Amino acid sequence: MTPFYQKLADFQRKLIRGALRRNKGNLMHAARELGMHRNTLGNLCNRLGIDPTAFRPSGKSKRERQAESQKKYKERALANGLCAQCLKRPAGGKRGTKTACAICAETKRENEHKRAKRLRLYKVSSKQPLPPPDPRERPLGPRLDRMMAISARLSALQRQGAVAQRSL
Repeated sequence: MTPFYQKLADFQRKLIRGALRRNKGNLMHAARELGMHRNTLGNLCNRLGIDPTAFRPSGKSKRERQAESQKKYKERALANGLCAQCLKRPAGGKRGTKTACAICAETKRENEHKRAKRLRLYKVSSKQPLPPPDPRERPLGPRLDRMMAISARLSALQRQGAVAQRSL
């Protein structure tokens, strides 16, 4: 890399890091401040080796923070005796013994019944093995049919001596 492009890359790094630091790692806000599109800034960060998550207070991406928040919410809901699936209705039975409310338990039973029914149907149909396909009866595409017909005609003409055989 020539000195000009090296200095240009250093300047871009410094500028982008400053914008990301001021905007706490938020690419959208940093891009708006720099007057470019978010995707352009993301591509520049990748090319220059800048990790925007390093400028965030927690050091985690939005998706990681949301997953962590949902996990904490679910743990609190279970500790308070709420249903483990919908996290809204109280779970049946004593606290901590049953994890699903009546509606979620019924839905789960219905889904298990449907799944078992599908498996039974699959097992019945899969017990009868399919015969191996006969290559002569295999449906061929129109182009392949035409090529086979031309090849057969050419063979017949060669046998009659009307067409000279080509040697490779």
